[in-house]
Amino acid sequence: MPGRFLANARLGWSDPEDKWTAALEVQNLFDKYYFMSVSDVTTSLGLVTGAPGLPRTWLASIERKF
Repeated sequence: MPGRFLANARLGWSDPEDKWTAALEVQNLFDKYYFMSVSDVTTSLGLVTGAPGLPRTWLASIERKF
């Protein structure tokens, strides 16, 4: 399986008292298609299987501390 390069990005903010925080995150920023794992069982079953990685994924969070 060839090597791969994946980029993630995160932008966060917090208020001066650190009670509120917010963040936006992107995983697999360039939306690369890749496999997390590949299994070659051609000797016994005659097939190769693989598990693809996630596509570009956006996440957002807001947190309030009490």
